[in-house]
Amino acid sequence: MAIATQDVADRVFTRVAKLLDGTGGNLKKGIASLESELTKPIEAQASHQISMEVRAHFKSLKLEDRMALLRRAINGGDHRSATAVLGGPSYLSGLPDEIHALMTREYHEKHNPDKAKRLKAMKAAYELIGERSGLLFKELEKAVGMSPHKVKELKERKLHADKMLKSA
Repeated sequence: MAIATQDVADRVFTRVAKLLDGTGGNLKKGIASLESELTKPIEAQASHQISMEVRAHFKSLKLEDRMALLRRAINGGDHRSATAVLGGPSYLSGLPDEIHALMTREYHEKHNPDKAKRLKAMKAAYELIGERSGLLFKELEKAVGMSPHKVKELKERKLHADKMLKSA
């Protein structure tokens, strides 16, 4: 009985594992796609001359003031200022590369909230699949009534017994 139940459990495991792997793979691709969209470079919306002046002004400020002014521009919808700073190389506005990347991400998330929410949901779903996929082993073991190792041992004993009966 346990051997037959384990055979069914193995088929269920194979089918469910394929589904989990496929779903996890699709989520991983979707996450990578959204991540690239939310970190892609920004194009300046102001004219070249205005962008140069905005960056020069930002560079003249202390780092804390640069950050505060940039956050106000991002959150206040001042696209010309935000894109002037974020649309050029970080050194032109005096921002460290890490902060430039962080603020670029913040700009994209602010102006693409649906993508940011979708990314958050996809990451949570991917983590949940990873956390919960181990439950499949436990539940199938419960359904069979013993560990797969014990069932394997029973199969081997049965095969050995069947061989002995055939040779007798």
